[in-house]
Amino acid sequence: MNAPTSPSHLAPEIHQRDVPTALVDALKARFCERCSTALVVREQHGRDESAFAPVPPPNTAFRVWEFVADPPLVELSRIGSGQLQLLLYGAPPKSLEVQAAASLDMPPGGWGTWATTGPMTNSFRLFLPFAPPPNTNCFYRAREL
Repeated sequence: MNAPTSPSHLAPEIHQRDVPTALVDALKARFCERCSTALVVREQHGRDESAFAPVPPPNTAFRVWEFVADPPLVELSRIGSGQLQLLLYGAPPKSLEVQAAASLDMPPGGWGTWATTGPMTNSFRLFLPFAPPPNTNCFYRAREL
């Protein structure tokens, strides 16, 4: 009738197939250090919000697709208490300049240098929180040096 039963019959049995060594070697050759077969990394990526036991994948590849902005791109966001964060996207190994102005219709000489980078080693550079100029508009743009 309504006798309690074990819920074990509700949990699926998971049987992973072996991944061919040639495939793992090809992934490591293509993605270098971005492809990991370390158990701790695989366990982290095999875990989710479900009640089922974690099942680590055979390998994990990170940042397989990298966003590269050419021409450079500026992303500005407010991060609380009046602070701003600027994220600059560009194409390695180019050097970039971030410029600032009080108006978008400033002539080319009206934009001042806000920051410069050396050669970009990644596709982005984060400028840590900063306070915007008080009581004024400020616009930012990026250009290649």
